[in-house]
Amino acid sequence: MAQVGGATPVAPDLKGAYVDQFNVQLQYEILSDLSVGFEYLGRRQSWIIEDMSSDGANFFIANPGYGKTFTQTLPDGSVTTNNRRRSPPVDPATGRTITAQVPKPQRSYDAITVSMTKNFSKNWLAQVSYTWSQLYGTTPAIPRRDRAAEPGQTTEYDLATLMSNRTGWLPADVPHAIKVYGAYTWPVSPRFSLTGGVAFNALSAPR
Repeated sequence: MAQVGGATPVAPDLKGAYVDQFNVQLQYEILSDLSVGFEYLGRRQSWIIEDMSSDGANFFIANPGYGKTFTQTLPDGSVTTNNRRRSPPVDPATGRTITAQVPKPQRSYDAITVSMTKNFSKNWLAQVSYTWSQLYGTTPAIPRRDRAAEPGQTTEYDLATLMSNRTGWLPADVPHAIKVYGAYTWPVSPRFSLTGGVAFNALSAPR
């Protein structure tokens, strides 16, 4: 949500969002036309850019959980924002100031794939693979499906208190996936042949 009635402040040390990715692949040829493979893929979310607020009405752009604190002037005075925010500034029941910690974004993806590949020989080929994966953390996909046109302007960090107890399986987590592909060629003449193939994909439901 953008701030209404004026420009939205930006943290002076704002940094670009990025994701670290690492990958390991191994393949071993059992026969001249048959091989097995192993692959590990990992991704880790680092900085993200989000609109944030200290009172739910006045917003600023920053890297949640990172960066130096800075002062944003609100209608009732000046408050320190970014890493620590008041949300709401004062508990109406007790009159005490509430301080909520803004968590660092977490989005960890790990996937292990085992596969078997039969290269084309004796008129047929095939490939079978199974992937186990997990997607865990606090931050959904960027951009989110419901706000695809507005990356960095979701409701995720609008209030620090809304980010409590958010760590868990994320919406796009699909722990199991199986893929099967095969094809066979029927020679009809030295210059003509027919080829048919089948494919099967199966995904488990999100956790």
